[in-house]
Amino acid sequence: MKIDDVSLTIFAWDGIPATSYHQGSLASAKSDLGLLRIRTDQGLEGHAFLGSASNPASMDGAQLIRSLKPLLMGKNPLHREAIHQSMRLLTRTVSYRVVGAVDTALWDLAGKIANLPVHALMGTCRTSIMGYASSQVLPDVAAYVDQAQAFKANGWKAYKIHPPRVPEKDIEVCVAVRKAVGDDYRVALDS
Repeated sequence: MKIDDVSLTIFAWDGIPATSYHQGSLASAKSDLGLLRIRTDQGLEGHAFLGSASNPASMDGAQLIRSLKPLLMGKNPLHREAIHQSMRLLTRTVSYRVVGAVDTALWDLAGKIANLPVHALMGTCRTSIMGYASSQVLPDVAAYVDQAQAFKANGWKAYKIHPPRVPEKDIEVCVAVRKAVGDDYRVALDS
């Protein structure tokens, strides 16, 4: 079995709120996502997403097609570790986002080849995981409190804060959110 095609379909992701997770990240209300497809000569396909609110797929797509597609063509998709090592040699010109998307698509493909979910290939350790809601950097303490309360009211089991990254303000945000959601609600911090 060999990889015989690598493609990226980019589609618009319109209407997302302008999002910033840290200083220096893009904050645009217009972005795009990409669906990476790695196909084998036996017709099986592995898929992964590329792109995020702050790093659109169009920013990384050229790296994928120019640098990684030639590396992948003709390779056995089950040789993930060897492929990953080859991709890591290119990280001066290819972002880790692209390497990660290819790695994810290869794991998806391996699951399809084995007719198993990926978690089973990796040696299932748990059968469920908790989802959480994540903030972006918000304009003030009240905005964090409002958002945390809204997520809690909508059934989210935890809330992750991306604080403004000013220590005194970060502490103020954490204290206010904790007070607003109570001691039994999970709160995480990604500073």
